[in-house]
Amino acid sequence: MAEEKFVVSIDLETKRQAEAVFTSFEMDLNTGISAYLAHVALTGAIPFPLAEERTFEQRMRDAVNAQILAQGKSKLPAALYDSEQNRPYIEYADGRRSYEFD
Repeated sequence: MAEEKFVVSIDLETKRQAEAVFTSFEMDLNTGISAYLAHVALTGAIPFPLAEERTFEQRMRDAVNAQILAQGKSKLPAALYDSEQNRPYIEYADGRRSYEFD
């Protein structure tokens, strides 16, 4: 198999951390990077998800939606906010809303 050398610029701390991981598997950095590239070539995919950076608001909205879903499954009341009426409310498992915070 023909080999080719190439130069990669990388943050020094990232390199040190990667070396520590590869060393724990008894590999040097060259072998670890070669294994990674061989995996990408074999599978035709990067072995981790690539996603766009989400804004704080997007992460918060996702967290709130996950909590709402979890609350619904647990049959416990959930404190929510009605953006149309601009006020908070409690929603019960049966779907009933109580605007008790006025």
